Amino acid sequence: MLLIPKVGFLKRLRVQRGVSTVELVLGLAAFAAAATAGIHALARSNATAAVRAQASVLQSALNFARNEAIRLQASVDVVPLDEDWTRGWNIRVHGAEAPMREYGPLGDDIAPIHGRAVSFLRTGLVRGDGAPTESLHVASRSNPARLFCVEFRVTGLPVLRADKDADGGCDAD
Repeated sequence: MLLIPKVGFLKRLRVQRGVSTVELVLGLAAFAAAATAGIHALARSNATAAVRAQASVLQSALNFARNEAIRLQASVDVVPLDEDWTRGWNIRVHGAEAPMREYGPLGDDIAPIHGRAVSFLRTGLVRGDGAPTESLHVASRSNPARLFCVEFRVTGLPVLRADKDADGGCDAD
């Protein structure tokens, strides 16, 4: 049996079309708040990626120098062009004047890297008493909490680590 509503019921039922101005304003405000938060998160992510990219370039250069030391069976040095690495660095065989490879300056937002030149022995180990205790810190000028460190394993292999808890030191894996 099919039930058909009475005509009076249909008259009382209103079909609402569109949205009210208040609903529209609230919806736009919520969208604007979400978009603003997303834009800020994207900007932070891009800045962190830029610092990571510079740290990766340094790690790659150190890997190259270590591999060349093993391949050539000679000591290879990674020498900064100035005391804080901001103008770039060269890779050269120990005692040679001509560089094997040259690296240009760091990005504009990269803080100076403090650390000494790194020398790899023909075995791939870092020159000195075992691996150096210091690491090369690559950080953002505008936000020093964005920090990546290039550290050395006992074997001399450079490893990239991130400072995940923003305490100024890189965290172990």
